Amino acid sequence: MIEWLKFSSVATASAATFYLFLVTLAIPAVRARAGLILSLPYPSTKQEIAALDAYRGGAASLVTMAHIWVFPQPIFNTTQQQWWHFLAVGGNKAVPIFVMLSGFLIFRAVKNIRTMDDMGRYVQRRFLRIYPVYLFTLLLSYGVAQATFDLPNFLSQAFMVRSVNPVYLKFINPPVWSLYVEVLFYAVLPLWVVAFRNRLMTAAAASFMVLLFVDPLASRELWLWKYFFVGILVFEFVDRHGQRISERFAVFTVLAGCFLLFLDFQVGGSGTFFDWFAALKIVPKNLAEYSIGLACACSLILIGTLRSPRVAAVMSIKPLRVLGVVSYSLFLIHPFFILAVFPKFSFAAAGQVQNLIAPVVYAPAWFAPFVMFPGALAWAIICFVLIERPFLLRRPK
Repeated sequence: MIEWLKFSSVATASAATFYLFLVTLAIPAVRARAGLILSLPYPSTKQEIAALDAYRGGAASLVTMAHIWVFPQPIFNTTQQQWWHFLAVGGNKAVPIFVMLSGFLIFRAVKNIRTMDDMGRYVQRRFLRIYPVYLFTLLLSYGVAQATFDLPNFLSQAFMVRSVNPVYLKFINPPVWSLYVEVLFYAVLPLWVVAFRNRLMTAAAASFMVLLFVDPLASRELWLWKYFFVGILVFEFVDRHGQRISERFAVFTVLAGCFLLFLDFQVGGSGTFFDWFAALKIVPKNLAEYSIGLACACSLILIGTLRSPRVAAVMSIKPLRVLGVVSYSLFLIHPFFILAVFPKFSFAAAGQVQNLIAPVVYAPAWFAPFVMFPGALAWAIICFVLIERPFLLRRPK
């Protein structure tokens, strides 16, 4: 144990910083100040759904844990059979969960747009939410020599050209491939809402079905799109029929969704109940983590959470909300933390076996969840406080 704590001073110091932060929260004045700083300004709808912060934070944590396990191969290869590993491999499944939450929350804001001033505020809020941390991590990628500078490629990265042309360039920071999908959705959604203003639920269901059957021919960027419309369907269903759902039934819905989600996390490849393409004799390129089962499970959880005050209260506890607050910073900054721990790590070869330690030394099972992940959280909190939060406070009310 001591040897691995000594192995990387960066990982150990970062994790120690996080644990020390937790200890200082026992002081009421520190806890109050931290609670103020580690919070998001109210959304443009002026109606906060605090419980969804926990789900966003959970999805970011799954992505981070998966990357900690997979990116620095083969360091953690001997820990693959540990009981918590199925949570780490849920990183791919967490991306569609992010997308469903975005579909719900962004549609909720766009649906209220009525004037050009509203549209201007929407654009400003999305820009200040997404771009400052993205630009910081892009510049940081060049600063740590993960990309060779040339002006056309830099401009393409800076203006997110990949959002509209996925074959044009390779992203530098590995997780941002899904961010480009989200940014394009932010741009398209207002036009979609205008086009289908009077039949949004029908249009969302039709969009989901069309994208579902496009999956076998599409890239993973397009695989994600159907989940945006799942989030929209959840919003419209709760908005129209939510009052009919009792507290007891809402709790049952959440539990049923959690059970389905657990099953979905267990599936391996095609041919399972959750890979409905197999039942239709279609041979898709899509993976099990992009299944219809995942959409069903998360829809049930969201609907139940939104209609159960008890579930919402549990998911709104401060530690879970803070995890959601720093989730975007965690999503973008964690590859740099992995690089700091393993200096030979290359973003371009993320997920491939790399010569990070010679001779190869395998990490113990506890090092990823109890040192690496808390260390990444410490970096995310710092990134949120110094980079993300100042721009969030400048968003129009």
